Amino acid sequence: MLGTLIKHEFKNTWMIMTLICSVTIAIGLVGGLFLRYLVASESLDADIGEFLLAFGILGLVMVLSALNMATVIYLVVHYYKSLYTSQGYLSFTLPASITEVVSSRMIVGCAWSALVSLSMGLCIFALVAIPGGLPYVKEFADELMSVSEDYNIASLAIQCGLTWILRSFASLMTFFFCISIGQLWSKHKILGAVLCYFATSFVLMIVSFSINYGNLFFSPESLAGYDGFSYLTDMLGKTLIYSLSLIAIFYGGSIFTSNKQLNLD
Repeated sequence: MLGTLIKHEFKNTWMIMTLICSVTIAIGLVGGLFLRYLVASESLDADIGEFLLAFGILGLVMVLSALNMATVIYLVVHYYKSLYTSQGYLSFTLPASITEVVSSRMIVGCAWSALVSLSMGLCIFALVAIPGGLPYVKEFADELMSVSEDYNIASLAIQCGLTWILRSFASLMTFFFCISIGQLWSKHKILGAVLCYFATSFVLMIVSFSINYGNLFFSPESLAGYDGFSYLTDMLGKTLIYSLSLIAIFYGGSIFTSNKQLNLD
């Protein structure tokens, strides 16, 4: 039954999420061509060209941030409406357990989050891969190639991508967990979810800072043998494990809370 619920969720969300992914990739292609035009144009004054280039890069960053925010908002609102409003009532009339219903929402939400992250990666790749686009890209690529003999750049890139996706999962699961906790309030459930999110984010910020930077303050001597690459690899490894732990904790907490609340209702 879980597979059927997941297919149904994809049907309910594919239109908006496919649009977001398509727009994200298209922005990379169009943005790359635009930057190439600015760099190659001889009719523009140098100062104006540099200003437009900086403005274009800033605009691309803002648009990508807005698309990422739109993704989170859409998935969180859909999760709430499909479970805890009258719209989600029919979901619990199906021959499926509460755990299966809630899990299907989380799985589909995380799947779309991963696809959006991949779309962002393709967008950035398009921006830097179009010849004559962003300046200094070739120099940066040559520098990476020069150090690739000493450091495993490919492994680092894969680790960065995986950590990025898992961080997006953990962020989304934080929202899902807080929404579930908010339902325990007899009144003002949305307010309860918001307050829970702020409190949870504050605690997680302290924990994350302690994991990544605690050694710099409490035992700096332990970093004596580290170079920049080793420290970055170690930090990514910690972040990956930390993200997996958050996903497991928030998934279990959301399932437990949803079963408790919905059984009471």
